[in-house]
Amino acid sequence: MVTVDPTFGGFKAVIGGRERSLGQLHAHTVGLEAVAHPAVRNLLTFTPPMGLRAYVEKMLGTKLIFTQDPASRTVRFVAESTGRRLVTDALGVRFEFEGARLLTIASYWGARDERQRRVEPAYQFHSENGAGIRLDLVMDNGDWQDPESLAFRTVLEYPLNK
Repeated sequence: MVTVDPTFGGFKAVIGGRERSLGQLHAHTVGLEAVAHPAVRNLLTFTPPMGLRAYVEKMLGTKLIFTQDPASRTVRFVAESTGRRLVTDALGVRFEFEGARLLTIASYWGARDERQRRVEPAYQFHSENGAGIRLDLVMDNGDWQDPESLAFRTVLEYPLNK
């Protein structure tokens, strides 16, 4: 059964007694195709952590000023209230010239809200469908034109358990 939910603003369907969005239906279809192919053992998806900038801004209590350098294809984030520069690496986010990270990608993957849902919408969606994060494949400056993800790209893996 497929329905349009006016509060959701999109299509939903019930599969196996569970309501799914159009995005979940797409992921489900790709998964079925991958399972059917004998050589495919796992499925990787690249996704930006879309809420990372807002999460860090809330954590710091200040807005982040975003600038980019098209020549080097890099980005800069500066805390508006202090002028301190944030830097990223494959492990997470820290202030420049400080070793301790303010936030790691691993801790952001595990961060939950008061309802015990992941704070990152993309991670919530993919984890509900069986994906786990591949911390060895995190890309800082993976998309230098995406300030909302602090330019990160993460790789999530769906094991197909054949």
